[in-house]
Amino acid sequence: MINVYNGHQNHPGNQPIRVLFNYISYSFQNVNPSIVSDHDRLKAQGLIKDNINYIINELPIYSDEGVQLPYIENGVISIHEVFLMYLWCICYSIHIPFYVTVHKKQIYEDNLVLKTNCDKLLQYGMSLKTKYSVLNKNCLLNPEIYFELDKEYIEITNSIYLMALNFILCHEYSHAKYQLFNRTKLDEEKADFEAAKMIFNGSKDENELGNRAIGGIAGLSSLLLLSPIMNSDNHPDTDKRLYNFIKQIPIEDEWNEIWAFGYIAFAYWDHIYKVGLDFNSFNLFMSYKNKFIHLIEQ
Repeated sequence: MINVYNGHQNHPGNQPIRVLFNYISYSFQNVNPSIVSDHDRLKAQGLIKDNINYIINELPIYSDEGVQLPYIENGVISIHEVFLMYLWCICYSIHIPFYVTVHKKQIYEDNLVLKTNCDKLLQYGMSLKTKYSVLNKNCLLNPEIYFELDKEYIEITNSIYLMALNFILCHEYSHAKYQLFNRTKLDEEKADFEAAKMIFNGSKDENELGNRAIGGIAGLSSLLLLSPIMNSDNHPDTDKRLYNFIKQIPIEDEWNEIWAFGYIAFAYWDHIYKVGLDFNSFNLFMSYKNKFIHLIEQ
């Protein structure tokens, strides 16, 4: 049994996602050199503050007391523990099946234990939208306490989770850096564009670029799965945000697995909300990219 928890002083919070608390700022600061080099200037202008505000409470993501989603106000980026727990669950439940199928060349459906774990995490993560509960570490996989047997998938998910959170933090950071304070759809599109540019331009090699791309898709997928409705009053449609992000990834191969991960995200959205997307017209000769675009067009 692996236990990563080392007390509230090092790992504040109630949810097992707390054990990744100390990685958040470090990972974000190393996304792109500009985050460090621009910091003093932006701070002097009052556009950004030093610390990320980590909010710990016992509220669901949507409650009468407010929405527990990332935001920036007066230069302070705020993130909520409950959203981060949700994000980790989504990263595991949609990425691990993809990882097993694409990288390990195994049939995911044949691994009943893994499929059950993914289904349970997805169900729990989605429950956090409207009902707060602490993840049961005796019943569900989590980053705090796990068996050696689960180490590979837990640590892969930790990495994807941090990459997903990096994109989300870069989005909020871009609001400050480019003074996108009107909260219009154009501002949000610009913040998405600059966030994607930051994470891709900061990649050291093609492998890291791919991991960052998967993380960004997972982060946007977590937002996609929050609602059966794509459109928003002050944000671009979620499917458009996901498509715009993938278009910025510097890949040309229509069969690249990153396109596949994009349409898998829509498959989960369709599964949860019973939207009725048309997957039947896919064929063996349709590229991953064209499959993804086919779903976007619906």
